Formats: sequence, C-alpha cells, structure tokens
Amino acid sequence: METIYLHFTDGVENHNKDYIMIPHKGYFIAEYGRTGARRMSKKYPMSSWDKILRQKLSKGYKIRENFVAGKTESKAVFKNDSKIVVKWLEFLLSCSKQFISRNYQIDASNVSDKEIKEVSMLLDKLEGCLVSEFNQTLIQAFDIIPRKMRNVKDFLATKESDFDKIIRRERKYLESLENSSKVINDSARGEDILKGIKIREANKEEEEQCKKHLRGSSSLFKRAFVIENEVQEQIYQEWKTSHDAKEVYLYHGSRTENILSLIRSGGPTLDIKGAKTTGKMFGFGKYFAPDAGKSLGYTSLIGSRWAKGGSDKGYLLVVKVAYTNALHVNKWESWCSNLTPSEMKRKGYDLLFAHKGQSLLRDEEIVYDDRQTSIAYVIEMSR
Repeated sequence: METIYLHFTDGVENHNKDYIMIPHKGYFIAEYGRTGARRMSKKYPMSSWDKILRQKLSKGYKIRENFVAGKTESKAVFKNDSKIVVKWLEFLLSCSKQFISRNYQIDASNVSDKEIKEVSMLLDKLEGCLVSEFNQTLIQAFDIIPRKMRNVKDFLATKESDFDKIIRRERKYLESLENSSKVINDSARGEDILKGIKIREANKEEEEQCKKHLRGSSSLFKRAFVIENEVQEQIYQEWKTSHDAKEVYLYHGSRTENILSLIRSGGPTLDIKGAKTTGKMFGFGKYFAPDAGKSLGYTSLIGSRWAKGGSDKGYLLVVKVAYTNALHVNKWESWCSNLTPSEMKRKGYDLLFAHKGQSLLRDEEIVYDDRQTSIAYVIEMSR
C-alpha cells in the first residue's frame, strides 16, 4: 500500500486543502490542513483506510497521481573552471527551487509531464466561456497541481474582463514550473546538467559591447556571461549558412527561475504543447526586442512592467537571430494573433518585425523556427 495525496479546492467556500494518507504497519497517519500551512496529523487503524478514502472522495477531494513522499535532494554538478560561474549557476538553481516552494505545495519530483500537459489543455479551454465555467475549469487545474493560495477567490475571475490577465498569469506560472522542475530533477540525479554548454565571464571588451548596446538601460548593467550551447549553435549555424541569412542580436527577458532552463535549451524555444496562443499578439513564435528596455519588463528585476518583479537583479538573454525575409507590421490586426510557423512559411517570411507606433510602445521581433536562434550572452542587471 502506498501513500495517497488528496487535494480539494473550492472557490465558493475558500477551501484549498490537502489530505495525505501515509501507511504504516497496522495503522496509517493522516496529515491534513490548508495547502501551504503546517499540517495536523492523526493516527488511524488500517481497517479505516477504505472508509476514510471514500469519505474524502465523496466530498470532492481529488487523488494526485505520481506522488512521491519527501523532497528532491539536489546534487547539482556544474563542471566549470570558474568558481564565479559555478556560484552563479548554483544561485540560478536555488531560484528555481524557491519558485516552486513559494507557489506550489508539491515538490519538483511530483511534477509530471502528464500533469503539465493536462493543466495546459485546461488553460486552452478557458477562452469563450462563462465566468462560472471559467472558474470551475481553473479549479480543476489547481486540483491537478496544487497551488499555495491564502484566498482562493483572489485567483479566480469575477468578470469576463479578468480572463486574459488570469490566463497570462497561469501560463507564466506553468512555464516556470515546468522549467524549474526539470532542472531540479535532473540536478538531483547528480548529472552535469549543462553538458555541452560552455559558460565563461565576459571580458572587458565584451562587457563594453554589452553596455553600448543596452543604451538607455546601460546604468543597470552588473556583469555578463558568454554562453555557447554547442548543440543549438550547430543547428543555428547550419540554418544560417544554408539560407544565406542575415544575423542580428536581440534581447529576451525572463524571470530568474527560468534562466538556467533557457541556458540548457540554447535560448527560448517554441512550446509544442502550447497549441493555443493566448495573450500573444503575434501568434505562436519566439519573442525578442532590439531594445533592452522592453525585455527588462519580463525579468524579475524590481519594477518590471509585465513580470511585476521584486528582486534587486534580473537577467536578459542576448540571442543571435538569423533571418532572410521580414514581414513588417505597423499596426496589430486580428490575423496577427493566429500566426504559426506554417502560416509564416506559406507567406514566404521567416521573421515578423512589429514596429512601435499605433499598437506597440517599442519594436518587437518574432521568429517561428527554433533553428533560427542561439543564445550568446546572459546579462545580469541590477538596481
């Protein structure tokens, strides 16, 4: 007999509760309480196991599959000659751990690809429904991967105009959860999780180049690291050469808990699971900016506009982007949100340049093929 983890979420009564049944020889321990709070416990005879389980299920509790008791012990191996680089990578890993412990009741070892996909599919269903249906679907997602919520109602919609903001929030959290859990679980196995990736501190000349291109954001520059993901770089160079493509360096901002995962993947990648493009103005692509100020808004840096960061430091990726023919857009129209890799290919373009003006405050550039990009630097910005 194995440990059973049950979870119950109810927006009306503000319930967000766990009930864990832990078997022992001749008896079992029930640990229960509000998600994220200290649990109480009670001892029961094993003969009561089935009865209590039925009671909980009848009250609306859901069984979490793939639950593993205990926490993932990290044994990260970062093979690098620089102690400064190793210390930085350890910091990034700790940020991934903190993200999960701060926002979720579960440990990284209890996050499965199946659950990530199930929640993603539920988020896809959130468009075009009534408020009551929207909230019920959202609660289903919270039951699959339990969140720490002091007041469940704060996470739900009260009117249809709340939908877009909530979907964006949940997509962002799901992406960070997936990235963080993969990094933590791989490191726990004692693997070199950055095998095939070269990382070093930027030299003075490279730092000056970074500051120069940061322009109005240069005063926030703290330090930079040169990154070469050998696998992605080879893919990128082959595409660039075979297409006789132009090359530009663009910025991509992300929260700190995502940075280690982005280094591993060679930069942002197209999420095949994200079949819908909720909240993305220009469809199913990878978003970059020529202006660091725009990308800073997506980092963990305090005051960041879109990520609403609260940290004294944030990170920008500098990514090499290759393209041959850009589609220039001066004003957003409804068709823009439906762009996909196949649609861009059909139109004969491999990059979309969205110009600031009527729809955007700053320029944005989007590509729709993972082969067109490769990470070059990670810049630490600090206030």
